[in-house]
Amino acid sequence: MRLVSRALFLLLVLMSSVIVPSIQASATDDRTLPRKLAVSKSSAPESIVLNKTVPASHTQRARLKGVGAKVVILEEASRLDEAVFTEVIVPLLNVRDTALLAISTPLDENNFYSTLLSMKDPLTDGPMFKVLEIKLICEACAKKGVKDVCPHRRELIPPWKNDHRRELMTKALFEGQPRMYMQEQLGIPSGSDARCFDTASIDAFAATSVELDHEPRHVFVGIDTCGGGNNFMALILAVDTAPVTSDLQLETEMASHFDRLRQRIPRSTILVSIIEANYGGWVQASRIAHLLQLHGPVVHVSCDKTRENKRPGIYTTWEIKERMRHELQRLLRERRICLSADIVTSRPGDVTEMTKQLRRCEYIYKPVSSASVQERKRMISGKVNGQNDDVAIALMLLAYWSAHYINTNGRCSADI
Repeated sequence: MRLVSRALFLLLVLMSSVIVPSIQASATDDRTLPRKLAVSKSSAPESIVLNKTVPASHTQRARLKGVGAKVVILEEASRLDEAVFTEVIVPLLNVRDTALLAISTPLDENNFYSTLLSMKDPLTDGPMFKVLEIKLICEACAKKGVKDVCPHRRELIPPWKNDHRRELMTKALFEGQPRMYMQEQLGIPSGSDARCFDTASIDAFAATSVELDHEPRHVFVGIDTCGGGNNFMALILAVDTAPVTSDLQLETEMASHFDRLRQRIPRSTILVSIIEANYGGWVQASRIAHLLQLHGPVVHVSCDKTRENKRPGIYTTWEIKERMRHELQRLLRERRICLSADIVTSRPGDVTEMTKQLRRCEYIYKPVSSASVQERKRMISGKVNGQNDDVAIALMLLAYWSAHYINTNGRCSADI
């Protein structure tokens, strides 16, 4: 069932002549390599073969580094850990006469493999990769809503797969999972059924920008420390991300960001801070709030019910996260959120990263074991293949808590 289940092929050829074997690890002694990494020798050029079972730990990735080959073959490439691809495979492609052959059933468009299929060559603006695609439904039948192998593609099925009885059995086994059937058996990639935000709304958001034509009274600041009414509209003035590893770096990054923001807005504009305290706790939230005070005036949204002098920061339960998601989805669908035409950022790529993270956000279910019952915990996350979702979380914080602030006439304490 290789032809059907591996329905999309990605081929990159960077060699134009006979290639000389160049493998640093001995091809006859696989003990120097981690398990599931095969280095083969034949009449063809020597090659590295990786599949989805290659370990993704830092130690194992380090062991893969330094292994060279003229041909790199990725089996089930879409399920390969992205860190292996970026840390091991990409450096190999920088070597002249190296070829990459990636074979896989593509997943949704958020998967790193799917992005490779549409990448453009920066010099020619043509496709970066040669893509061979095999689908068992032609475009005409797909437009008609055909959900099975169409008669125009039957000749693509190999003899060992052309068994009508087994075809019916396979379809029955996929009953209740139409998306998986289309993907694995027909070669039709589809998006996740558990997405938090619809793609059309995100596309419209990314394509819309407006000028700020008045001085804002408030600017809401949403901070993910780890990682409205009918007339309410949102304009994103600034976005910045930074991998902070020390208190000094935190202070430097935040000071730089808010200095740039204050150059964009009047000093009299009030900053309203919305700081997630789930992981850093009140201490981390209070520290960030103190840094914000240096760029005042500032007020802080708080969920602290333990003392009269409330500490800044909010805790997000599952229910609150769902409200946050719902409010942002409403703003996106109603086209009530857009980007500032002169957005403040030190990293232009952060704007693109924001939309990428929104596309990745989906519902996930994790098993929760107790003494008497096995349950599944529903969560919202965009951490696909180890990627971040911090900007998306900050945007959801802003969507919900800014509306709360406005609807309660500026009451900073949230009664939830």
